[in-house]
Amino acid sequence: MKSKMLFVLTVIALIALVACAAPTPTPAPKPTDAPKPAPTTAPTQAAQATKPPEATKPAATTAATKPPEATKPTATAPAATKPPAPTATLRPPAVTAAAGAVRINVWHHFSAPEQVEMMQKFADEFNAKNPQFYVVVTFQGTTSDIGRKVNAAITANAVPEIATGNPGDVFDWNTSGAVVALDDYFKDAKDGLSADQLAEMQMKLFNGQELFFDQIGGKTFGISPGRSMSVMYYNADMLKAAGFNEPPATWDDFDKVCAAVTKGDNYCLAINSPSIETSTFAAMVFSRGGTYASADEKKATFDDAAGINTLKWLKNLVDKGYAKNPSTTTRGDQADFGNGKLAFTYGSTAGLPFYQDGVNGRKEGPFQWSIAPYPAAGSSKPLVNFFGPSMAMFKTTAEKQRGAWLFMKHILQRDNVVEFGLRLSYFPPTKSARDAILAMDAARVKQTNPRLELVLPLYKKALGYMSIGVREPISPAWQGARGLISNMLTAVYTGKTSPDFTATDPEAAAKEGVQRVNKQLEQYGK
Repeated sequence: MKSKMLFVLTVIALIALVACAAPTPTPAPKPTDAPKPAPTTAPTQAAQATKPPEATKPAATTAATKPPEATKPTATAPAATKPPAPTATLRPPAVTAAAGAVRINVWHHFSAPEQVEMMQKFADEFNAKNPQFYVVVTFQGTTSDIGRKVNAAITANAVPEIATGNPGDVFDWNTSGAVVALDDYFKDAKDGLSADQLAEMQMKLFNGQELFFDQIGGKTFGISPGRSMSVMYYNADMLKAAGFNEPPATWDDFDKVCAAVTKGDNYCLAINSPSIETSTFAAMVFSRGGTYASADEKKATFDDAAGINTLKWLKNLVDKGYAKNPSTTTRGDQADFGNGKLAFTYGSTAGLPFYQDGVNGRKEGPFQWSIAPYPAAGSSKPLVNFFGPSMAMFKTTAEKQRGAWLFMKHILQRDNVVEFGLRLSYFPPTKSARDAILAMDAARVKQTNPRLELVLPLYKKALGYMSIGVREPISPAWQGARGLISNMLTAVYTGKTSPDFTATDPEAAAKEGVQRVNKQLEQYGK
């Protein structure tokens, strides 16, 4: 009996020991707890942003293959006009870092899932061919988000090697000398661009600015893999019903169309909420023969005849009911345009697929629509307004900067800028790339971007406007001036004063706007 009791006690003791030794299931990492790159989880903590993300470790790569929530299409496909919150790449990198590889961090703002995938593809291709480097690309939110994060990173001395942003952001980052001038890399005997490549990327606009190079003081601090342009969207069926077979080529003709199409719920021009876009105002001033800013960009000049006439024209359209603010939210113009109530709006060619979505979703059925340049006045000619992202390299180490430049050069290869253009509905920086797209049929474009296929004729039409474009001031001081100009436009079209702006008469508003902007420009950096 005692032996049986001893046996039972022994078994119980063994069970207890095994239970104590067994791992507790609760601390085991969940699939959604896979390690995340620091920049996406602590966007304002720039110092953490440069730590190697756990995803590059072999164990993390294994964990990342488990389907986290961020990889579900429904989680990463945002509303058309709202970029998703920062996420990790849609899949883990296809290439593992070699021992001793120099890490190159790339922060970007290309938000759609297929765009995030594109950037990872570029990194994988580069890493496979250049094992001495290891590029890690991370989506960091909007250009505004990246602007804040990079400024914090500069303060913390923890910058990425490359970041994308607006040209003005690039120059703003360089006010402390953080950005590398790229000219020596362009001309490097071993790693530089060939003379033909460099010549093909150069495109001077009528005001002397280069389109794809961001230059100040004879040095290049930003380079673009593709630009977009602001154009006039118009409802061709509405114009035709009013007796106009072509879009207006002059502002006088535009007024005639407005008088004819504004009836019932239909109206002529949408003033993009919450205010008319400052880029649209700049293009309207240029199209009337104005200068908008001095050649050195140190003074605003839109209080000249062209600027005043633009504001008078805007106020006249509002007073007559031809122009309206479609909503209190962004992109209300796209909704009214898609519903067939709006004749004209101005926007980026990157929005072509979104306008098509609106038209296709119309209850009464789709209608014919198209794009055209901004109308002109006097001896001026119709034009478009260019904008779009640039890449900047930050001062780190000689080897990291070399790796960063080589990755930039990789992105600038013809096939890659073609893909970049198709994915984002942007226009590549080289003629050979643009010609390659012009030669593509719809089936070929569909392979890369099914949504662009639906508006391919309009995208190709816009490619024909490359020679008639302008750029707004790109110096960093002008970034802060945009809000002041927006306040001026709001005061004119609402006829209401505010603490931010007092004049509502067009001529007085132009003068006040220039005074406020010039004060801002003078104070910049002080």
